[in-house]
Amino acid sequence: MKDLFSLTLPSDHPAAPDDLCRTAGLWQLSLAFLVLIGLTGCAHQLPAPSNSRPYDWNKDRFSFANETVWTYDQTLSAPEKSGAQEKQSEAYTRRCFVMARAALQFRKFARFDPAAPRVSDAELARRVSQVASKPVWEPELAKEKKIVFPGSQDLYTFSRRHSSLLQQELGAGWPTYFRAGNMALPFPISRDHQQRTADEMREMIRNKQPVVLWLTRFPSLAINHSVLAYAVRSKGALLQFDVYDPNYTDSPKKLTYNPADKTFSFEKTFYFKGGPVTVRTVYWSHLQ
Repeated sequence: MKDLFSLTLPSDHPAAPDDLCRTAGLWQLSLAFLVLIGLTGCAHQLPAPSNSRPYDWNKDRFSFANETVWTYDQTLSAPEKSGAQEKQSEAYTRRCFVMARAALQFRKFARFDPAAPRVSDAELARRVSQVASKPVWEPELAKEKKIVFPGSQDLYTFSRRHSSLLQQELGAGWPTYFRAGNMALPFPISRDHQQRTADEMREMIRNKQPVVLWLTRFPSLAINHSVLAYAVRSKGALLQFDVYDPNYTDSPKKLTYNPADKTFSFEKTFYFKGGPVTVRTVYWSHLQ
């Protein structure tokens, strides 16, 4: 390991000794961080079973969509957007990670009570910000400790009534480009890793714990997206996961795992032509 973090330069290199030390130090820190991310990406403990009812796509998602503006691959032949997507304001963009994460945060840290006394919009905004600021990997709160949102029976209804407030308070999209877990992207993903991921997803869902996923095709730019997996069923020899896709408001999407070759595939969408994807679980720790 010593050679991995050593920097060797020719004796006639013009840089001053202090510059060499600083450069070597930066390389050592960068490489050490990358190795740490690569190693810890596989070292996590599954969250405890949820004390909530099973995730319900009709109730536990946002009524509005993330409007993707990134053209992943100009060679892809994508279908036209649905009417609902055409109407979606393009001002709310690049938030797929924010929305997938927030859907899980609301499940773990919030509850809706139609009979509770109404509060002002300012107080609702404060409570949304409070939910969105809680680290999503923290344990789920007991029902009596969850942050209460009065006047609505579920997240979907609340988001229909307060879409602008939610979009303002859930957080900006740009910080997700600088997540610590993004540093793991260049590390190759093995078929065994994908098998472990599928096993963990199935166990989590069995425990009523939806899973935030990162779908990529690195180094291809065909897809770079986040969804929330919440249900699984066997379809012949395959496992089919239902996912909440923040880019859509009309129906869940399908992520399929094939145990025979240990690969995932994602269905055709308006932003992806469909096919194989690499799947990573995210937000199980601050390093993800």
